[in-house]
Amino acid sequence: MGRTVSVYSQAYDIPITAERGASPADAPLLDERVLEELIAEVGIATFLDFVGRMSAAALSHHARIRSAHLAGDDEAARLAAHALCGLLGHFGLKQAACLSHAIETSGAGPQDCTALESVLRASLEALPHYARKLAA
Repeated sequence: MGRTVSVYSQAYDIPITAERGASPADAPLLDERVLEELIAEVGIATFLDFVGRMSAAALSHHARIRSAHLAGDDEAARLAAHALCGLLGHFGLKQAACLSHAIETSGAGPQDCTALESVLRASLEALPHYARKLAA
């Protein structure tokens, strides 16, 4: 099942894979199937452009989660985690999407924000390298 997503006025059918309720510890860092399908749909050059734009947005959402948590604004943290979960799921960052979903549904503690940041940064660093490998 997919969803049509517009990115800078271009529409793409992108599969949704952030599985609700999946354990973050059991989730792979990256979802190879999502990456293969997205690269096949848009091409490696466009995909890598998307990754650059998505990375900035993902880090911004994470900063909003952390700030909201520190301010005691659980609703703002939940909304930012929801947005981050969807964004990461579209790009196959499965483990980070699962952590975001856990924060969305259960709230964020300091250790949750730290764990999410660690996994998010590792995923963002690995994603372009892994995508190039898949496209080769």
